[in-house]
Amino acid sequence: MTTLEYRGYIGSVTFDAEAEILHGTVVNTRDVITFQGESVSEIKQAFKESVEDYLAFCAELGEEPEKPMSGKFNVRISPLLHAQAVAMAQSQEISLNTLVERAINDVVNRSASVDAQSAQDHQPNTDEECDSDREIYDVAIHWSGTRLAKASSVMTSMQQSLEVRVTN
Repeated sequence: MTTLEYRGYIGSVTFDAEAEILHGTVVNTRDVITFQGESVSEIKQAFKESVEDYLAFCAELGEEPEKPMSGKFNVRISPLLHAQAVAMAQSQEISLNTLVERAINDVVNRSASVDAQSAQDHQPNTDEECDSDREIYDVAIHWSGTRLAKASSVMTSMQQSLEVRVTN
């Protein structure tokens, strides 16, 4: 999958082998914006034109276009998970935002890797990176006093990531 960016909007491009065209969708807005082309230059141009058409259409309707996603969102989690995440972030001397971003990135990358059936993407670059991740996980489990089976979804996600790293 390839991405394009124009005026803050991000387009995802895929190849349709059956139709022999490139097809794209703007991914960082809830409104549906699509585009297609037969070549790289056509798909790039079609993407820009689709964004411009969307903005013009919204103007004609007198409505504000949906802004591209800003990278900010609210998450509702249990107080226990919140405390666990804060403790984990503090133990690594990073912000809570950085911890959450890394966890989401890890899950998204793992999901994309599973889709592509490529476990190589999850191997740590160094033994030190793997040890650092294991320490984060161990601190959180120790701090929470819970059994692994009752760990939160974030903790489970981190465990799965570590298992992939350790077994590869």
